[in-house]
Amino acid sequence: MHFLCLIIILQSYMIIQNLFEGLIWVIMPLTLVFLNDIFAYIFDKKYGKTPLIKVSPIKTLEGFLGGGLGSLVLGTIIAWVLCHIDHMVCPTKFQLVKNTIEMSTNCSRSYLFQLVNYYGFNYYPFLNHLQVLTLFASLIAPFGGFCASGFKRAFKMKDFGDTIPGHGGVMDRFDCQYLMASFVNVYIISFVRSYSVEKFLAKVLNMNEEVQLEFFHVLKQNLTDQGLLN
Repeated sequence: MHFLCLIIILQSYMIIQNLFEGLIWVIMPLTLVFLNDIFAYIFDKKYGKTPLIKVSPIKTLEGFLGGGLGSLVLGTIIAWVLCHIDHMVCPTKFQLVKNTIEMSTNCSRSYLFQLVNYYGFNYYPFLNHLQVLTLFASLIAPFGGFCASGFKRAFKMKDFGDTIPGHGGVMDRFDCQYLMASFVNVYIISFVRSYSVEKFLAKVLNMNEEVQLEFFHVLKQNLTDQGLLN
């Protein structure tokens, strides 16, 4: 029960937090894990010779490396396309007055999604972060799948289902996602996140009245000292 709560509740919370930074921060991690699974499966079938881990006998070193390479190439192409779509890169906003969540299609783009010139080539700085996400999705996230494989082997099951031919059930496609969602959330908090007025105001309003007044007076004094208020 604790394990299920950790996977379902905590990861759902982290994915929602990632969504506030922009839909692309949810779509691309999901896509990278799917791409890694697909390319690993293809390379396992065509070139697989060296066993990778005992709990998952069909996985090979060739598939492990091929999955990472395929994810990097195709993932970069998909991310490049998504960076052109405002709906994907605009942050999701919480409207305090309406108490609703709105996905903006028109916003002032973050520097991560503005084209920059680098030695004659135009690219989005977001692609730098994508390489880190791809590296994690290829090298670390698969161990979430190995953990799930251990559970399946313990109950003498090959897959959680047979919805997707050759890949198993839907849950077999999401066994790496809980590691990926955690990493993306920590990565955004550490290297990407910038607080918007709406998010900051929501935190202030969660304080009690005395603390809100104290915050107001401190902010007012600070703005006055800077000459921004008369």
